[in-house]
Amino acid sequence: MTGRIFIVPNTIGGSISSSIPLDVQGVIKKTNYFIVENAKNARAYIKKIDKNINISKLHIWQLDEFGSLCRDNIENLFIALKKSSDVVLLSDAGTPCVADPGRSVIRWAHENNIKVIPMVGPSSIIMAISASGLNGQNFSFRGYLPIKSAQRISYIKCTEKELYKYNRTQVFIETPYRNNHLYSDLVMYCSPSTVLSIAISITTEKEKILTDIIYNWKKNQITLPKEPSIFMLGKY
Repeated sequence: MTGRIFIVPNTIGGSISSSIPLDVQGVIKKTNYFIVENAKNARAYIKKIDKNINISKLHIWQLDEFGSLCRDNIENLFIALKKSSDVVLLSDAGTPCVADPGRSVIRWAHENNIKVIPMVGPSSIIMAISASGLNGQNFSFRGYLPIKSAQRISYIKCTEKELYKYNRTQVFIETPYRNNHLYSDLVMYCSPSTVLSIAISITTEKEKILTDIIYNWKKNQITLPKEPSIFMLGKY
């Protein structure tokens, strides 16, 4: 019998009770082995799930800056799984491996015939697309755009061409303090008929999902908060 790796979502700003299903919480409560993005944040999340969990008895292995486990921890992971212990892969926010680290662990699991079980939970990208009114049948997640202005503008123009050629919604994220830089460039350099949707602070009390054509965004420009946001370009 071999243990399994559970891909367990974290909250993205909302409460545990509203974001994390009870069966997911149950997996966390029963597990002693965790692979995490940040050990301190993981301990705080686990404590919120159940304050009676003895954190000191848990085995918590933190991914490095490249999203991988060191050789020693890979060996420890293999030993735990061979002893039939289940392991949780946990990110700081949302679903691991989707705009978050953890892919190398899952690839390793498949290479070693370890069963991988994805659990239900929040993903800001999917939630934003579903609430945007844009094409959710065909989309590209672009991650972070280039930081340098000229490269970012060029990238925006290229992705807009793809949008119109394939009717493929284009999805971006940005560091919150740079939200207005990206917003300004999208409004400035996209076609007036292109649709821009911005999903701000999904699942929190500050949540806003705004969708309109660039022409109207340009007439009624706003200042975005420094909150986690998803940007989407589409067409009606």
